[in-house]
Amino acid sequence: MQEMYREMARWTPGGFVVERGGLVMVGAPHGTVVTNMAIVAGRTDVETIVCETERVYGRSGLPFSVHTRAHVDVELEEALAAGGFHEIATTPGMVLRPEEGAPVRVPAELRVQPVESDEDRAAYAEVMAEAYAVYGSP
Repeated sequence: MQEMYREMARWTPGGFVVERGGLVMVGAPHGTVVTNMAIVAGRTDVETIVCETERVYGRSGLPFSVHTRAHVDVELEEALAAGGFHEIATTPGMVLRPEEGAPVRVPAELRVQPVESDEDRAAYAEVMAEAYAVYGSP
């Protein structure tokens, strides 16, 4: 997940990736709390999160969210709540190991193709705009 968001930030005009203080911070000048995020990637604490997010997002007034890992960050989540942060959403993490699950038949109507032209990009943007509109993201 971290690499996916790093790559999205790299390809976004004005996008940035900052890794410091146990955080992977990604975003862009026109991002939202969905795309500007400080992802907890290692040992950190609330004071570090406040300091680093202020440095990366706060100085420019950018919206952002902090993403924690439910399986290791329970105490940090409690400390963040006590420090004034509030939960926006909980997203489940998922793992599919190769030895689990049977192969699934690919639907005949499914088409996977590279985006290679302006027309392809426009079609992709239309689908993504509709998908992300639920989060208030442009």
